Amino acid sequence: MSATIPAHTTLTDAQVAGFRQRGLLHLPAAFAAADAMAMATAIWRHLRENNGVDRDDPTTWDRSWDGLQQVAARLLFQRIASARLRGAIDDLVGADNWTPPRRWNMIRASPPKPAATPWSVPSAGWHHDAAPGTGLMLFILFSDLGPRGGGTLVATGVHHLLAKFLADPRMRDLPCRAQKARFAAAHPWLARLTGLAPRSAQGWEFLTPERGADGVEFCVRDITGAAGDVIICPAETWHVAPSHHEGAPRCLSITVLRTRRPVLFATPGAG
Repeated sequence: MSATIPAHTTLTDAQVAGFRQRGLLHLPAAFAAADAMAMATAIWRHLRENNGVDRDDPTTWDRSWDGLQQVAARLLFQRIASARLRGAIDDLVGADNWTPPRRWNMIRASPPKPAATPWSVPSAGWHHDAAPGTGLMLFILFSDLGPRGGGTLVATGVHHLLAKFLADPRMRDLPCRAQKARFAAAHPWLARLTGLAPRSAQGWEFLTPERGADGVEFCVRDITGAAGDVIICPAETWHVAPSHHEGAPRCLSITVLRTRRPVLFATPGAG
């Protein structure tokens, strides 16, 4: 049984409805930009002092960018849980249905990787990290992130397909690899996205919304925003890491928040 969500206090009815339909909510200024930039400074300082990586010196970018999870333990990062962000999450899952994490882990900092071929929407690597109804996935931006700047690619609308697919116990009980393969083949748009059906090499066509016969709209979104923004998706979001990115080094965190009770965002029977 899905949790019952009370009246909204931070988001509008239209924002909540849009989130349920698309599976994505961009929350500008979710926490203070000054705090976001202070967090980015802490991350870059750690990389410079411990790994020899200098954000402003491309000759150092071939060194290790690992070891960032210990930075997330600092009290500074608890400022992510601002009143605005907590209110938005309350409106989506219920105020008594989640707890801010002790660590906003999974910090992603990495240099741009120019490629000989243009930026593309990959066909390989698409996946989901959680079952429908189990929580939220948050993309937390510590610095500005422009188009093709290293943001995760997410396939909006696909949470409806996944909920329907996993409602069948025969599909839900498959091994992970077999389940992913069967799911990718279960819908024409997904089959094209993942290369099971003909598509262009660069995949730019998936950046244009496409509406299915049942009204569900599918589109690949490149996560972008300003320092302090948070992009909220269902935990089961179908997504993939970018093959490479352009511009400045990226700096963000990807956090999955688990709810105490299930909250299903998909429309029953859609897809």
